[in-house]
Amino acid sequence: MIQILYFLIKKTFSQKIHTILGSIIDFFPVNFLEKKYVFVRADCDHFGPWRCLYLYCLVQEKDLKKNIICLAKEGTISNYWKNYFKVKNLNIVYNPFLKFIISPFFFSKKLAIDVNPQIPIEFFLKGKKYKNFKTLKYISDNILEEIELPPIEDESRNPSYRKLQSRPYILFYGRFGFWDYSTRPSKRNMPIDIFIEIINFIGKTHNIFLIGDSYKAINFKSDFLFSKKSFQSEKINLAYIYKNADSVIGSVSGATHFPSLIFNKPTLYIADIPLHHIYIYYSFKKNWKNNFNIDNIVIPKNDYWVMINLFNYSYSSLSSKQSYIQETEDFSSLERTIYNFLQNNLNKEKIIDRDNFYDLATKQFKKDKDKYHFYSNYGKILIHKKYKYIF
Repeated sequence: MIQILYFLIKKTFSQKIHTILGSIIDFFPVNFLEKKYVFVRADCDHFGPWRCLYLYCLVQEKDLKKNIICLAKEGTISNYWKNYFKVKNLNIVYNPFLKFIISPFFFSKKLAIDVNPQIPIEFFLKGKKYKNFKTLKYISDNILEEIELPPIEDESRNPSYRKLQSRPYILFYGRFGFWDYSTRPSKRNMPIDIFIEIINFIGKTHNIFLIGDSYKAINFKSDFLFSKKSFQSEKINLAYIYKNADSVIGSVSGATHFPSLIFNKPTLYIADIPLHHIYIYYSFKKNWKNNFNIDNIVIPKNDYWVMINLFNYSYSSLSSKQSYIQETEDFSSLERTIYNFLQNNLNKEKIIDRDNFYDLATKQFKKDKDKYHFYSNYGKILIHKKYKYIF
């Protein structure tokens, strides 16, 4: 208890000191520093914020001539991705002492930029004041379509990759909290029995590449199932695998956001989260209080969020020949939505299993033809008829 109290006091004191010092920096003319440096507020202490950092590097061309400074924790991203996204002027700081010394610059409104919306929203939800930092633009279709990725080596003649590409394949992720830096008990987790059921269902028409650590939940082999373990004998080219995948399906996590946004892949998120969490994946707002409403959730056209509580339909044993969850109307409705997504992932109307799901935005604006038409051209939040959502 004493150690926890000491940690909280130390953290609070440290934040206040850095905030004060950042404000002092802003009192001085620091134009010479603004021209040479930008301090990126990504807070890369787990995988998700790295997506924010690399998105920033890919879309903020004007800042690439500056020295980009970002703080991170060792081991929260693989060396593969650090080598692939090797930005010339990107400097990642891991050393705890050096991080403490330079932290005030990340609290300067003149020198810092917010790229991780999770940081300001946490302040808002706790009722704390937050500085008006520079931010990224709303992550829109135009921004995602203009991203130019680093060169990717062609693997089309490699037998291992040709086997993966023998059928259309998707990237699939089930979150279980296995990773050292994950929050283990989480509503974002996927029950393992449902994870396996979805794999067997998708495997009827598509090959599957398991991303992140989700392969650890599998104790069987199949001709349609692949993971990084399938490429143990050679240096795996994840960028090639991500780029050539048809789509992404899975739990809400940095593991799915990464290929969804950076590689601009059609994505079906299976989610049980407050709606404002969806909002912050795409947007920063100066005034969160006036922006938590359906009118402001404009989702890129490739993204679909299926809001459903999977733990209601999970069951503990797969020993029987026919799983209980396959027999339930609710799970079969999720299967139909997955099937529609895989077969018609660019046809907005056919994706929705209207017997069991409704589109949040178009239902809200069905009497307003202009808004209805506007939102029908974007991604969707699909609410299961038994799911009670909150903002």
